[in-house]
Amino acid sequence: MKRLFVTALMAAATFASFAQSKTVFGVKAGVNFAKFNTESTSPIFISDENITSFLLGIYADQQLGGNFTIQPGLFFTGKGGGSVYPNGYIRQRQDTKTKLHYLQIPVNIVYNIPSKGGIFFFGVGPYAAYNLSGNVKENIDYSLALVSNVVDIIPPDNDLRRGTKKFDFGATGLAGFKLKSGFSINVNYDLGLSNITPDYTPKISMKNRVWGISFGYEFK
Repeated sequence: MKRLFVTALMAAATFASFAQSKTVFGVKAGVNFAKFNTESTSPIFISDENITSFLLGIYADQQLGGNFTIQPGLFFTGKGGGSVYPNGYIRQRQDTKTKLHYLQIPVNIVYNIPSKGGIFFFGVGPYAAYNLSGNVKENIDYSLALVSNVVDIIPPDNDLRRGTKKFDFGATGLAGFKLKSGFSINVNYDLGLSNITPDYTPKISMKNRVWGISFGYEFK
């Protein structure tokens, strides 16, 4: 909880410093298409599938010089993915849907290309994220019966034997078009670089992968 407070405090300080300069603020909301990039050294075959989630947050856009701006943000974003674990020896198929909810801070360097109707933009940068909550829905097919279960996967700090790691980091990219009125359409991609599985599961590595489409508005 202390780390979450420090993260939020740093974000607030960043936005406060930007407010003292020539900076434009905006909001974004949209849909995410999330999945895991899973690697396993165990003999169980894992197939990754997409889930649909969300994106909601604020950002600041400050001129750096020329056509470049720097764009930090603070977003509530959904990640996760679906996984299938077939096992032919016992005729078992296990489907899981994992939903993770992060508070995420991206910092993008954005290149802007003015056009007659508005501005095309492209950006890249790092992100850091804190996992606020999550759950897993499991469907286990034993050929004769289907068993469903919902499990809370964000445990208390003193019980790390279940769940996922709370912190994630990686690279993010965005592209889109902004109208002169301030409205924009955006495409974003998060490339998770951190293995979010707990240390007690060394045979499996899961990293977040997220495509997103959002609409935004800048207050001028």
